[in-house]
Amino acid sequence: MVRVLACLGTTLTAISVFGCPALASPIVANDPALAPYTLQYGDFSIVSLAFANAGTGTTNYTVQSSPGQLRNDIVVGTGAGGSYFNGVPGKAMSLPGSDNPYTTESGDGTSTYFATGNAISAPHPGPTGQFSNDAGNSWNIETSVLKSYLGGQNAVFYFNLNETGTTDVLSGTDLLIWAKVTITAGANPLLAPAESFYLAGNPFDPNGATFGKTQSILNGVPDPTASYPDTAPGSPYDPTDPRWTYVHGDICISGSTFLHYGSCVKGDKKAKTVNQDLGAKRAAFAGYNLTLDGLINTQLYANSTLQIDWEMADEDNGYEQLFILASGATQRTVPEPASISVVAAGLALLGFFIGRRRKSRQ
Repeated sequence: MVRVLACLGTTLTAISVFGCPALASPIVANDPALAPYTLQYGDFSIVSLAFANAGTGTTNYTVQSSPGQLRNDIVVGTGAGGSYFNGVPGKAMSLPGSDNPYTTESGDGTSTYFATGNAISAPHPGPTGQFSNDAGNSWNIETSVLKSYLGGQNAVFYFNLNETGTTDVLSGTDLLIWAKVTITAGANPLLAPAESFYLAGNPFDPNGATFGKTQSILNGVPDPTASYPDTAPGSPYDPTDPRWTYVHGDICISGSTFLHYGSCVKGDKKAKTVNQDLGAKRAAFAGYNLTLDGLINTQLYANSTLQIDWEMADEDNGYEQLFILASGATQRTVPEPASISVVAAGLALLGFFIGRRRKSRQ
């Protein structure tokens, strides 16, 4: 009875026979309601989850990410231990067709950078070549495995910003990130050629919003081992190497309007500083690309592999995480028929208990 009431007290979008849903579901890719909280970085639409919560005055966009809450998810990288849907971090393949999670830097002082496949910061989990296109310098998963996991929905990438702000050279709790997501060619490369999508640069780069991506295509990956000078708080991009996406621990907003990166300053009217450095237990950002989703879900790429080359620089002893969830349903979404039937059954059960209680009092 208590369990039924607890489930009925939550949103009706995701109730299942396996238990109560989380308080807030993952985001819906391309949800119009999230447009004010979304910026385009290279090829990816990036949603600030903390900004979305602050702008809407809700906690609808809180995505919990402690190790226990990611156990059934595909994790690309984490500094936490334990086992996930695709295995134990750093170990050899346990989910056929998928790399295990990479181990990210977690405060042991070995490095202040991360690069998939780097022998110092992040060796490839297990041997390379565990399945087709299992490259050593990226995290890899067969599209058929990913498609099955997603259940026909879009892929949304979630990222934890988990900086202490004490030892990095970039101001405060900021860091630099870069990624290239490649879907390898399908069985017929003429109809399904390899395609790459970049998380690179910054929409406010004075050279243009696509400059970081263009430089990445021309010159490849930025060097995560290099020493990058500090920048003024709130700098919109990294002038040393514009290929990097500059991730900010704080932003300044006014309602649902983004004002600038960094904390609010004197002169910002009706402004509020939003902390995006949420630690390991809550995702800070969600990202997606609908074109990439279309390729993952088409039969032409059924025999392909998704490869993620992921780099970070100027980390400061907090471990970051990257994980994948299926595009979920917000609290505004009408429940599916199966969900409705379960809710109806719960209501019927609730009515049965209430009826019995009334009869016992007569």
